[in-house]
Amino acid sequence: MKQKLGVTLFEDQLVRYYLTGDNGKFFAELTNTFDITIFTNSQLVEFIKRFLNQNGFEKTQVIVFNAIPDNGLARLCGFFLHWSLPSGTTRVKLNRQPRIKRLVGRIVLRRLSNSLTLRATARYLYHRSFSRRCLKSRFQGVPKQLDAIFITSLTNNYEDVRVAHYFSRFQRVATVGTIRSWDNLTSHGCLRFIPTKFLSHSPFIDEKFTDLQLLDGSLISQWRVPAYAAEAMLDRSRKKQIKAAKRFVTYASMGLTTNPDDKNFIEWLVNFWGGMPESSELTILQHPKFSFDIQNKKSNIKIKKFSYLNSTLEEYYEFLRSQHFVICGGTSVILDCLFTATPAVLIGFEIVKQPYWNSALRYFDSIDHTRELISHTKLCIANSKNQLETILKGVSLPQNSREEAEFFLGNTGVNVAETLVLAVKRITAKD
Repeated sequence: MKQKLGVTLFEDQLVRYYLTGDNGKFFAELTNTFDITIFTNSQLVEFIKRFLNQNGFEKTQVIVFNAIPDNGLARLCGFFLHWSLPSGTTRVKLNRQPRIKRLVGRIVLRRLSNSLTLRATARYLYHRSFSRRCLKSRFQGVPKQLDAIFITSLTNNYEDVRVAHYFSRFQRVATVGTIRSWDNLTSHGCLRFIPTKFLSHSPFIDEKFTDLQLLDGSLISQWRVPAYAAEAMLDRSRKKQIKAAKRFVTYASMGLTTNPDDKNFIEWLVNFWGGMPESSELTILQHPKFSFDIQNKKSNIKIKKFSYLNSTLEEYYEFLRSQHFVICGGTSVILDCLFTATPAVLIGFEIVKQPYWNSALRYFDSIDHTRELISHTKLCIANSKNQLETILKGVSLPQNSREEAEFFLGNTGVNVAETLVLAVKRITAKD
Protein backbone atom coordinates (compact mmCIF):
# COMPACT_ATOMS: atom_id res chain seq x y z
CA MET A 1 0.00 0.00 0.00
CA LYS A 2 1.34 3.42 -0.97
CA GLN A 3 2.17 5.99 1.67
CA LYS A 4 0.18 9.21 1.56
CA LEU A 5 2.31 12.30 0.89
CA GLY A 6 1.18 15.92 0.91
CA VAL A 7 2.95 18.42 -1.39
CA THR A 8 2.55 22.20 -1.16
CA LEU A 9 2.42 24.15 -4.44
CA PHE A 10 1.41 27.72 -3.67
CA GLU A 11 3.74 29.54 -6.08
CA ASP A 12 3.68 29.36 -9.87
CA GLN A 13 7.46 29.05 -9.97
CA LEU A 14 7.21 25.89 -7.86
CA VAL A 15 4.43 24.48 -10.02
CA ARG A 16 6.94 24.60 -12.87
CA TYR A 17 9.73 23.12 -10.74
CA TYR A 18 7.80 20.15 -9.39
CA LEU A 19 4.94 19.55 -11.78
CA THR A 20 5.04 21.01 -15.30
CA GLY A 21 8.65 22.05 -15.95
CA ASP A 22 9.81 18.59 -17.03
CA ASN A 23 6.40 17.59 -18.45
CA GLY A 24 5.49 15.78 -15.24
CA LYS A 25 8.44 13.33 -15.09
CA PHE A 26 9.45 14.21 -11.53
CA PHE A 27 5.84 14.06 -10.33
CA ALA A 28 5.32 10.73 -12.09
CA GLU A 29 8.28 9.26 -10.19
CA LEU A 30 6.71 10.36 -6.91
CA THR A 31 3.33 8.83 -7.78
CA ASN A 32 5.03 5.46 -8.26
CA THR A 33 5.69 5.46 -4.50
CA PHE A 34 3.13 7.81 -2.96
CA ASP A 35 -0.55 8.60 -3.03
CA ILE A 36 -0.22 12.38 -3.32
CA THR A 37 -2.38 15.26 -2.09
CA ILE A 38 -1.46 18.71 -3.44
CA PHE A 39 -2.15 21.82 -1.37
CA THR A 40 -2.44 25.03 -3.36
CA ASN A 41 -4.36 28.32 -3.55
CA SER A 42 -7.45 29.42 -5.45
CA GLN A 43 -5.34 31.16 -8.12
CA LEU A 44 -3.52 27.96 -9.15
CA VAL A 45 -6.02 25.20 -8.42
CA GLU A 46 -7.70 25.06 -11.85
CA PHE A 47 -4.39 25.14 -13.70
CA ILE A 48 -3.02 22.30 -11.56
CA LYS A 49 -6.17 20.18 -11.92
CA ARG A 50 -6.17 20.66 -15.68
CA PHE A 51 -2.52 19.59 -15.95
CA LEU A 52 -3.11 16.54 -13.75
CA ASN A 53 -6.13 15.43 -15.77
CA GLN A 54 -4.33 15.90 -19.09
CA ASN A 55 -1.30 13.89 -17.97
CA GLY A 56 -2.84 10.85 -16.34
CA PHE A 57 -2.76 11.99 -12.69
CA GLU A 58 -6.54 12.17 -12.21
CA LYS A 59 -6.41 10.34 -8.87
CA THR A 60 -4.26 13.04 -7.26
CA GLN A 61 -6.22 14.95 -4.64
CA VAL A 62 -5.99 18.76 -4.83
CA ILE A 63 -6.97 20.84 -1.78
CA VAL A 64 -7.18 24.63 -1.62
CA PHE A 65 -5.78 26.30 1.48
CA ASN A 66 -6.51 30.00 1.99
CA ALA A 67 -3.59 32.08 3.26
CA ILE A 68 -3.62 33.41 6.84
CA PRO A 69 -1.71 36.68 7.42
CA ASP A 70 0.07 37.17 10.73
CA ASN A 71 -2.09 38.26 13.65
CA GLY A 72 -0.80 40.47 16.50
CA LEU A 73 1.39 37.95 18.33
CA ALA A 74 2.60 36.31 15.12
CA ARG A 75 3.44 39.73 13.70
CA LEU A 76 5.55 40.57 16.75
CA CYS A 77 7.39 37.23 16.68
CA GLY A 78 7.73 37.43 12.92
CA PHE A 79 9.31 40.88 13.21
CA PHE A 80 11.94 39.51 15.58
CA LEU A 81 12.62 36.43 13.42
CA HIS A 82 12.86 38.51 10.27
CA TRP A 83 15.32 41.11 11.53
CA SER A 84 17.44 38.93 13.82
CA LEU A 85 19.16 37.13 10.94
CA PRO A 86 22.71 38.60 10.78
CA SER A 87 23.15 38.58 7.01
CA GLY A 88 24.31 41.28 4.63
CA THR A 89 20.93 41.10 2.92
CA THR A 90 19.16 41.80 6.21
CA ARG A 91 21.24 44.96 6.65
CA VAL A 92 20.45 46.15 3.12
CA LYS A 93 16.71 45.57 3.58
CA LEU A 94 16.76 47.19 7.01
CA ASN A 95 18.26 50.37 5.60
CA ARG A 96 15.35 50.59 3.14
CA GLN A 97 12.76 50.72 5.95
CA PRO A 98 11.01 53.77 7.45
CA ARG A 99 12.96 55.42 10.27
CA ILE A 100 11.18 53.94 13.34
CA LYS A 101 11.07 50.42 11.93
CA ARG A 102 14.73 50.75 10.94
CA LEU A 103 15.77 51.80 14.44
CA VAL A 104 13.88 48.98 16.17
CA GLY A 105 15.14 46.47 13.61
CA ARG A 106 18.74 47.56 14.26
CA ILE A 107 18.32 46.91 17.98
CA VAL A 108 17.04 43.40 17.23
CA LEU A 109 19.84 42.75 14.74
CA ARG A 110 22.69 44.07 16.88
CA ARG A 111 21.64 42.88 20.33
CA LEU A 112 19.55 39.74 19.85
CA SER A 113 20.63 38.06 16.62
CA ASN A 114 22.86 35.39 18.21
CA SER A 115 20.42 34.17 20.87
CA LEU A 116 19.25 30.66 20.05
CA THR A 117 16.90 30.77 23.04
CA LEU A 118 15.13 33.88 21.79
CA ARG A 119 14.85 32.46 18.27
CA ALA A 120 13.35 29.22 19.58
CA THR A 121 10.94 31.11 21.86
CA ALA A 122 9.81 33.42 19.05
CA ARG A 123 9.31 30.43 16.76
CA TYR A 124 7.30 28.58 19.43
CA LEU A 125 5.02 31.57 20.10
CA TYR A 126 4.65 32.24 16.36
CA HIS A 127 3.04 28.84 15.85
CA ARG A 128 0.92 29.08 19.01
CA SER A 129 -0.71 32.18 17.52
CA PHE A 130 -3.11 30.06 15.46
CA SER A 131 -5.53 27.50 16.83
CA ARG A 132 -6.41 24.15 15.29
CA ARG A 133 -9.87 25.47 14.48
CA CYS A 134 -8.48 28.57 12.75
CA LEU A 135 -6.09 26.59 10.56
CA LYS A 136 -8.57 23.82 9.77
CA SER A 137 -11.17 26.35 8.59
CA ARG A 138 -8.84 27.53 5.80
CA PHE A 139 -8.87 24.18 3.98
CA GLN A 140 -11.46 23.90 1.21
CA GLY A 141 -12.06 20.18 1.41
CA VAL A 142 -10.94 17.37 3.67
CA PRO A 143 -7.41 16.11 2.95
CA LYS A 144 -6.57 12.44 3.25
CA GLN A 145 -4.79 11.27 6.38
CA LEU A 146 -1.13 11.86 5.52
CA ASP A 147 2.00 9.93 6.44
CA ALA A 148 4.27 12.87 5.59
CA ILE A 149 4.16 16.25 3.91
CA PHE A 150 6.68 17.93 1.60
CA ILE A 151 6.87 21.70 2.19
CA THR A 152 8.32 23.23 -0.99
CA SER A 153 8.79 26.80 0.25
CA LEU A 154 9.74 27.23 3.91
CA THR A 155 9.79 31.03 3.56
CA ASN A 156 6.18 31.26 2.33
CA ASN A 157 4.86 32.02 5.80
CA TYR A 158 1.16 32.60 5.12
CA GLU A 159 0.59 29.38 3.14
CA ASP A 160 3.33 26.70 3.20
CA VAL A 161 4.28 27.38 6.82
CA ARG A 162 0.65 27.44 7.97
CA VAL A 163 0.00 24.06 6.33
CA ALA A 164 3.21 22.65 7.84
CA HIS A 165 2.18 23.94 11.27
CA TYR A 166 -1.27 22.35 11.04
CA PHE A 167 -0.07 18.90 10.03
CA SER A 168 3.01 18.74 12.24
CA ARG A 169 1.38 20.08 15.41
CA PHE A 170 -2.18 18.86 15.19
CA GLN A 171 -1.89 15.75 12.99
CA ARG A 172 1.58 14.60 14.13
CA VAL A 173 2.69 14.28 10.51
CA ALA A 174 6.42 14.16 9.68
CA THR A 175 7.68 16.96 7.43
CA VAL A 176 10.26 17.23 4.69
CA GLY A 177 11.00 20.81 3.69
CA THR A 178 13.10 22.89 1.34
CA ILE A 179 13.34 26.47 0.10
CA ARG A 180 12.20 27.97 -3.17
CA SER A 181 15.43 29.65 -4.20
CA TRP A 182 19.14 29.88 -3.37
CA ASP A 183 18.79 33.27 -1.64
CA ASN A 184 16.01 32.30 0.78
CA LEU A 185 18.15 31.45 3.81
CA THR A 186 19.93 34.82 3.64
CA SER A 187 17.09 37.11 2.53
CA HIS A 188 13.93 36.20 4.46
CA GLY A 189 15.01 36.18 8.08
CA CYS A 190 15.06 33.15 10.38
CA LEU A 191 12.92 30.24 9.24
CA ARG A 192 9.54 30.23 11.00
CA PHE A 193 9.22 26.44 10.74
CA ILE A 194 11.89 23.74 11.05
CA PRO A 195 11.02 20.50 9.22
CA THR A 196 11.86 16.98 10.36
CA LYS A 197 14.24 16.73 7.39
CA PHE A 198 15.63 19.61 5.32
CA LEU A 199 16.47 19.05 1.65
CA SER A 200 19.44 21.24 0.74
CA HIS A 201 20.05 22.31 -2.85
CA SER A 202 23.80 22.79 -2.53
CA PRO A 203 26.85 23.17 -0.23
CA PHE A 204 26.07 26.91 -0.17
CA ILE A 205 22.63 26.17 1.30
CA ASP A 206 24.19 23.70 3.79
CA GLU A 207 26.50 26.44 5.03
CA LYS A 208 23.73 29.01 5.47
CA PHE A 209 21.46 26.50 7.22
CA THR A 210 24.05 25.75 9.92
CA ASP A 211 26.19 28.91 10.16
CA LEU A 212 23.59 31.63 9.55
CA GLN A 213 20.25 30.08 10.48
CA LEU A 214 22.08 28.28 13.35
CA LEU A 215 20.18 25.05 12.78
CA ASP A 216 21.24 21.44 13.29
CA GLY A 217 23.21 20.08 10.33
CA SER A 218 21.95 16.54 11.04
CA LEU A 219 18.57 17.63 9.65
CA ILE A 220 20.10 18.11 6.18
CA SER A 221 19.76 15.67 3.29
CA GLN A 222 21.79 16.44 0.16
CA TRP A 223 19.45 17.22 -2.70
CA ARG A 224 19.26 19.21 -5.88
CA VAL A 225 16.44 21.51 -6.88
CA PRO A 226 14.57 19.96 -9.86
CA ALA A 227 15.22 23.08 -11.92
CA TYR A 228 18.86 21.99 -12.18
CA ALA A 229 18.25 18.27 -12.45
CA ALA A 230 16.79 17.95 -15.96
CA GLU A 231 18.94 19.92 -18.37
CA ALA A 232 17.72 19.96 -21.96
CA MET A 233 20.01 17.88 -24.19
CA LEU A 234 20.48 20.15 -27.18
CA ASP A 235 21.91 19.55 -30.61
CA ARG A 236 25.15 21.47 -30.19
CA SER A 237 26.00 21.39 -33.91
CA ARG A 238 22.70 23.13 -34.67
CA LYS A 239 23.52 25.72 -32.03
CA LYS A 240 26.86 26.46 -33.71
CA GLN A 241 25.18 26.87 -37.11
CA ILE A 242 22.68 29.35 -35.69
CA LYS A 243 25.43 31.33 -33.99
CA ALA A 244 27.49 31.42 -37.15
CA ALA A 245 24.64 33.17 -38.98
CA LYS A 246 23.73 35.78 -36.35
CA ARG A 247 24.90 37.23 -33.05
CA PHE A 248 22.43 36.73 -30.20
CA VAL A 249 22.60 38.73 -26.97
CA THR A 250 20.06 38.79 -24.13
CA TYR A 251 19.51 41.26 -21.33
CA ALA A 252 17.83 39.59 -18.34
CA SER A 253 15.72 42.32 -16.79
CA MET A 254 15.42 42.31 -12.99
CA GLY A 255 12.33 44.51 -12.83
CA LEU A 256 11.97 47.87 -11.12
CA THR A 257 11.28 46.33 -7.70
CA THR A 258 14.79 44.91 -7.39
CA ASN A 259 16.56 47.33 -9.74
CA PRO A 260 15.21 50.91 -9.79
CA ASP A 261 17.61 51.67 -12.68
CA ASP A 262 16.32 48.81 -14.85
CA LYS A 263 14.17 50.94 -17.14
CA ASN A 264 16.96 53.49 -17.60
CA PHE A 265 19.39 50.74 -18.55
CA ILE A 266 16.97 49.21 -21.04
CA GLU A 267 16.39 52.61 -22.69
CA TRP A 268 20.15 53.11 -22.99
CA LEU A 269 20.67 49.57 -24.33
CA VAL A 270 17.87 49.87 -26.92
CA ASN A 271 19.29 53.20 -28.09
CA PHE A 272 22.80 51.71 -28.35
CA TRP A 273 21.50 48.69 -30.23
CA GLY A 274 20.14 51.01 -32.90
CA GLY A 275 23.71 51.31 -34.19
CA MET A 276 24.28 47.54 -34.32
CA PRO A 277 23.99 45.59 -37.60
CA GLU A 278 20.77 43.70 -38.38
CA SER A 279 22.70 40.43 -37.98
CA SER A 280 22.94 41.18 -34.24
CA GLU A 281 19.76 40.38 -32.32
CA LEU A 282 19.03 41.64 -28.81
CA THR A 283 16.41 39.99 -26.63
CA ILE A 284 15.11 41.72 -23.53
CA LEU A 285 14.12 38.85 -21.27
CA GLN A 286 11.57 40.06 -18.78
CA HIS A 287 11.36 38.69 -15.25
CA PRO A 288 8.26 36.46 -14.95
CA LYS A 289 7.08 38.30 -11.82
CA PHE A 290 8.46 41.82 -12.30
CA SER A 291 7.80 42.73 -15.92
CA PHE A 292 6.87 46.20 -17.13
CA ASP A 293 6.01 47.92 -20.42
CA ILE A 294 8.98 48.34 -22.76
CA GLN A 295 8.81 50.52 -25.86
CA ASN A 296 10.56 49.03 -28.88
CA LYS A 297 10.16 49.52 -32.64
CA LYS A 298 13.43 47.98 -33.82
CA SER A 299 13.30 44.76 -35.85
CA ASN A 300 16.50 43.34 -34.32
CA ILE A 301 15.24 43.73 -30.74
CA LYS A 302 12.83 41.19 -29.27
CA ILE A 303 10.88 41.25 -26.00
CA LYS A 304 10.48 37.82 -24.38
CA LYS A 305 9.14 36.35 -21.17
CA PHE A 306 9.09 32.73 -19.99
CA SER A 307 5.97 32.59 -17.86
CA TYR A 308 6.25 30.02 -15.08
CA LEU A 309 2.97 28.39 -16.02
CA ASN A 310 3.23 28.52 -19.80
CA SER A 311 6.78 27.38 -20.47
CA THR A 312 8.97 24.41 -19.66
CA LEU A 313 12.46 24.43 -18.20
CA GLU A 314 13.69 22.78 -21.40
CA GLU A 315 12.42 25.70 -23.51
CA TYR A 316 14.04 28.21 -21.16
CA TYR A 317 17.41 26.45 -21.03
CA GLU A 318 17.44 25.93 -24.78
CA PHE A 319 16.91 29.66 -25.26
CA LEU A 320 19.79 30.54 -22.91
CA ARG A 321 22.14 28.13 -24.65
CA SER A 322 21.31 29.66 -28.03
CA GLN A 323 22.71 33.03 -26.91
CA HIS A 324 26.25 34.32 -27.42
CA PHE A 325 26.01 35.78 -23.92
CA VAL A 326 23.56 37.13 -21.37
CA ILE A 327 23.75 40.52 -19.64
CA CYS A 328 22.38 40.28 -16.12
CA GLY A 329 22.24 41.74 -12.64
CA GLY A 330 22.01 39.96 -9.32
CA THR A 331 19.24 37.47 -10.08
CA SER A 332 19.00 33.70 -10.41
CA VAL A 333 19.66 34.09 -14.13
CA ILE A 334 23.35 34.08 -13.18
CA LEU A 335 22.97 30.54 -11.86
CA ASP A 336 20.94 29.55 -14.92
CA CYS A 337 23.78 30.77 -17.16
CA LEU A 338 26.33 28.81 -15.15
CA PHE A 339 24.14 25.71 -15.34
CA THR A 340 23.73 25.95 -19.12
CA ALA A 341 27.38 27.02 -19.70
CA THR A 342 26.17 30.28 -21.27
CA PRO A 343 28.63 33.19 -21.02
CA ALA A 344 27.35 36.03 -18.83
CA VAL A 345 28.39 39.61 -18.14
CA LEU A 346 27.19 41.37 -14.99
CA ILE A 347 26.25 45.04 -14.91
CA GLY A 348 28.46 46.85 -12.43
CA PHE A 349 27.28 50.42 -13.15
CA GLU A 350 24.12 52.54 -13.26
CA ILE A 351 22.75 54.84 -15.93
CA VAL A 352 21.10 57.06 -13.32
CA LYS A 353 22.69 56.91 -9.87
CA GLN A 354 20.26 55.44 -7.33
CA PRO A 355 20.09 55.94 -3.56
CA TYR A 356 22.82 53.78 -2.02
CA TRP A 357 20.69 51.20 -0.20
CA ASN A 358 18.11 50.93 -3.01
CA SER A 359 20.73 50.40 -5.69
CA ALA A 360 20.99 47.00 -7.41
CA LEU A 361 24.78 47.39 -7.10
CA ARG A 362 24.38 46.18 -3.50
CA TYR A 363 24.03 42.70 -5.02
CA PHE A 364 27.77 42.84 -5.71
CA ASP A 365 29.09 44.03 -2.34
CA SER A 366 26.43 43.42 0.34
CA ILE A 367 23.77 40.89 -0.61
CA ASP A 368 25.10 37.51 0.42
CA HIS A 369 24.18 35.07 -2.33
CA THR A 370 25.43 37.09 -5.33
CA ARG A 371 28.43 38.54 -3.48
CA GLU A 372 29.60 35.04 -2.57
CA LEU A 373 28.85 33.66 -6.03
CA ILE A 374 31.05 36.32 -7.62
CA SER A 375 33.87 35.55 -5.18
CA HIS A 376 33.69 31.83 -6.08
CA THR A 377 33.58 32.21 -9.86
CA LYS A 378 35.25 34.12 -12.69
CA LEU A 379 32.19 35.98 -13.90
CA CYS A 380 32.79 38.99 -16.11
CA ILE A 381 31.65 42.34 -14.66
CA ALA A 382 31.27 45.44 -16.85
CA ASN A 383 31.95 48.38 -14.54
CA SER A 384 31.15 51.11 -17.07
CA LYS A 385 29.17 51.79 -20.22
CA ASN A 386 32.39 51.84 -22.21
CA GLN A 387 33.35 48.35 -21.03
CA LEU A 388 29.91 46.98 -21.88
CA GLU A 389 29.89 48.70 -25.29
CA THR A 390 33.22 47.04 -26.13
CA ILE A 391 31.78 43.63 -25.21
CA LEU A 392 28.58 44.25 -27.17
CA LYS A 393 30.54 45.16 -30.29
CA GLY A 394 32.05 41.72 -30.54
CA VAL A 395 34.39 40.71 -27.74
CA SER A 396 34.09 36.98 -27.10
CA LEU A 397 33.41 35.91 -23.55
CA PRO A 398 34.66 32.59 -22.17
CA GLN A 399 32.11 29.95 -21.26
CA ASN A 400 31.46 29.75 -17.56
CA SER A 401 32.65 26.61 -15.82
CA ARG A 402 29.82 24.63 -14.29
CA GLU A 403 32.30 22.89 -12.01
CA GLU A 404 33.35 26.10 -10.30
CA ALA A 405 29.70 26.86 -9.58
CA GLU A 406 28.81 23.48 -8.06
CA PHE A 407 29.06 25.03 -4.60
CA PHE A 408 25.85 26.87 -5.57
CA LEU A 409 24.30 24.51 -8.15
CA GLY A 410 24.64 21.32 -6.14
CA ASN A 411 25.72 17.80 -7.02
CA THR A 412 24.78 16.82 -10.57
CA GLY A 413 24.68 13.15 -9.56
CA VAL A 414 21.73 13.48 -7.17
CA ASN A 415 18.42 11.95 -8.28
CA VAL A 416 15.89 14.41 -6.84
CA ALA A 417 12.91 12.06 -6.81
CA GLU A 418 14.85 9.21 -5.20
CA THR A 419 16.28 11.56 -2.56
CA LEU A 420 12.83 12.85 -1.63
CA VAL A 421 11.42 9.31 -1.47
CA LEU A 422 14.30 8.18 0.76
CA ALA A 423 13.89 11.19 3.08
CA VAL A 424 10.18 10.43 3.51
CA LYS A 425 10.88 6.74 4.14
CA ARG A 426 13.42 7.59 6.83
CA ILE A 427 11.27 10.05 8.77
CA THR A 428 8.21 7.79 8.66
CA ALA A 429 10.01 4.53 9.51
CA LYS A 430 8.68 2.94 12.68
CA ASP A 431 11.26 2.04 15.32
